[in-house]
Amino acid sequence: MSINRIEQIKKHNAESYHNIPYELYLKITEKCCICGFDSIVELHHIDENHENKSLNNLVGLCPNHHAMIHHRDFNTEIKKLINYK
Repeated sequence: MSINRIEQIKKHNAESYHNIPYELYLKITEKCCICGFDSIVELHHIDENHENKSLNNLVGLCPNHHAMIHHRDFNTEIKKLINYK
């Protein structure tokens, strides 16, 4: 898959699925807000309400931290790290 096609898919997902402008999506997912990893970054809703598009509710997380926040053993720890940042 070409890089251009990947960017088109990201833009479509940002605008259709997340209902936010693509430029905002790119800014939020520039790097993980916990560790700074910037190769793969996913959008996460802090309150887990996908209808809440408030900037205060959206953060970028690397796949590792994103998986951890959805796991009961690490959820509290990761939420504390996000609040600290």
